[in-house]
Amino acid sequence: MRIAARLTFTGIALCVVSLFATSAFAQDQRVGFFGQSAAGAFYPCPEGKFLVGITARKTDRIIGMSFACVTPKFGPTWTSANDVGIAVGKNNPIGDTHGGTAVNTTCPRDHFLIGFAGTVGRYRGPGGIGAKAVPAQLVADLAPVCRNAAKEIVQFPRGRLWQADDNELQDIPWDGPNGARTCKPGEAAIGLYMSYQAGANLDPNYRFGDVSLVCKRLPPPTPVISTTTGSSAGGSGRRGGGPR
Repeated sequence: MRIAARLTFTGIALCVVSLFATSAFAQDQRVGFFGQSAAGAFYPCPEGKFLVGITARKTDRIIGMSFACVTPKFGPTWTSANDVGIAVGKNNPIGDTHGGTAVNTTCPRDHFLIGFAGTVGRYRGPGGIGAKAVPAQLVADLAPVCRNAAKEIVQFPRGRLWQADDNELQDIPWDGPNGARTCKPGEAAIGLYMSYQAGANLDPNYRFGDVSLVCKRLPPPTPVISTTTGSSAGGSGRRGGGPR
């Protein structure tokens, strides 16, 4: 009976490990605000964590950004409210980390980031109105959309931008739970692709181009337990008639 118990426990463990191993590689890049997957670098959460918020530094547009990530558990829920934090790394934060006004948009407890509404605009150098916008449009603002296990949605409103009236701002609403920019049901973002440029010779500097999320399946509501045991865990009868 001890052998049977060990095999049953092993079967459960392998089933749960297999679940996470399968989902670990199932990543899906969504499209960005301009109808295709954003080019540029991938800015991921640390391994095993999911995106739950951003802190953007803003002037007349976003000039810097950092990300907040958490480790999920079955539910799916956050492992701990204390787990939320800016995971500083090579690509986090990016852009101007001191200028502008820092605006935090972090999902409520046990919600995960699944999409964005946004604002895009046209920005020119000192050549004025007649100067060509370089690039044609930039992402001026991002408003996260969050979802929990009960499929309840929390959507942040459009943020404030300073002295941006001449930037031909265009609001782009969230495209809904089944939208091409949004993580599919049961998934949440683990990071994002973003075209970003910075340099002393750029005007304007700190350019955030298109953004597209990379999504992965969250843990299920409860562990999947297998009741199948190995054949060696079968009957305990002995062959032969006499005692051993």
